[in-house]
Amino acid sequence: MNKLAAFLVIVLVLFGAFMPLFAQDYKSVKISELEFKVPDVDRFELENGLIVYFYEDHTLPVVALDAVFRLGEIYVPFEKAGLAKLCGELLRTGGTGSTAPDDFDQMLDFVGASLRSSAETESGSVNLRTLKKDVELGLRLMAEMLKDPRFDSEKFDIAVENTLEEIRRENDSPNLITRREFYKLLFPDHPYGRSMTEETVSAITRDDLVEFHRKFYHPNNCIIALSGDMTKQEAEQLIKKYLGDWKKSDSALPEFPGIKKPVPGTYYVFKDLNQTYFRIGHPGISRTNPDRYAVQVMNFILGGGGFISRMSNTIRVQEGLAYSVGSNFYQMDHSGSFYAACQTKAETTSRAIELMIAEIEKLIAGGVTEKELETAKNSILNSDIFSYSTPQQIVSQQASLEFYGFPPDELTKRIEEIKAVTADDVRAAAAKYLHPKALIVIVVGNEALFDKPLSTFGLVTNVKIE
Repeated sequence: MNKLAAFLVIVLVLFGAFMPLFAQDYKSVKISELEFKVPDVDRFELENGLIVYFYEDHTLPVVALDAVFRLGEIYVPFEKAGLAKLCGELLRTGGTGSTAPDDFDQMLDFVGASLRSSAETESGSVNLRTLKKDVELGLRLMAEMLKDPRFDSEKFDIAVENTLEEIRRENDSPNLITRREFYKLLFPDHPYGRSMTEETVSAITRDDLVEFHRKFYHPNNCIIALSGDMTKQEAEQLIKKYLGDWKKSDSALPEFPGIKKPVPGTYYVFKDLNQTYFRIGHPGISRTNPDRYAVQVMNFILGGGGFISRMSNTIRVQEGLAYSVGSNFYQMDHSGSFYAACQTKAETTSRAIELMIAEIEKLIAGGVTEKELETAKNSILNSDIFSYSTPQQIVSQQASLEFYGFPPDELTKRIEEIKAVTADDVRAAAAKYLHPKALIVIVVGNEALFDKPLSTFGLVTNVKIE
């Protein structure tokens, strides 16, 4: 037997051995329940109120730090929308009292370290990544930035101009228009639904950034997640050395503004496109809602589970109307949103909307099967493991619990809570938190090309974009 013949014999033998696996339907493969214990981390607090979570890991000679602050656009006056974002950006790029912006950049670049800052709707963050040997330089620069930011005037002007250009280009993206207008309608006259405009950004001054920093960037409004190649003793010493003299503040967070009820209906934005972008939805739940785990399982089955969700199966697989379709319960501190969205060709706009609403109604009326329930729970729990795939993710998960007001054992309880969700829980969550008769439907496209007029879904309000 020559070498080629011998090789073919081996291939055939191996193929025969594994043939039963190839022939097995993937849906029938039994996936074992994942056994997972949330890793323990250390916690310490400085006299100035700064809270630090630490996870020791000597796998690589690196250190990672994520600081999160209770601040954001929700605390900014309407006429200054964009202030938190600009402050978060300039905190890092605007230099410090003792270091000019370009020198600051060069010092970090020279050692290959990364230091960033940003601010969103409800929080701000600072992120440091450095080699262990350069951790003191990284912490020193971060401390300077937090305690004594320069907000360099030239960098400020550049940031404002870049933000204005970003706003001008927003209406070129139908996807961004759909999202922006949806939240305006969902949270009328509220920071949750507000967007930056050229007028509000142009009204922001450097003094506004200084005042915003004074109000919100202090140690007792911050939680740090730290991990890497150091002991707990080293971590405490370094944090005290660079942030121990950071002065705490007695100022309280501003009162959270009340939320008005949205007006359901169909809203239309004309855009001369052969594709339609639409989003349907209504208010959802806050991140501390006691039914959040049943809602998560319910939404996974409805549209959150990717290709195996009902919406994807109906609209994408069976009808071929969209490549991507799904739903989400986005949770925030004081409220949240439920929405489902997709992009389809103009001629199938109404058909796609009808199918999406029908799937919501079917879930409320018929509940879910045991098979769907098992798949959803296993998928959610098994995907959770990727939230702990790095040392920094492990410690950040623990730090986020305190930041959002959850008890320390919430991550463990979450696993048990999701395992305990029943089909009746899902049915109850669907009945309580899905409201197909009170939907906001926002459609961006060219109605002249649609398969049915939008009035099929009720009174239509035209939305003009500037």
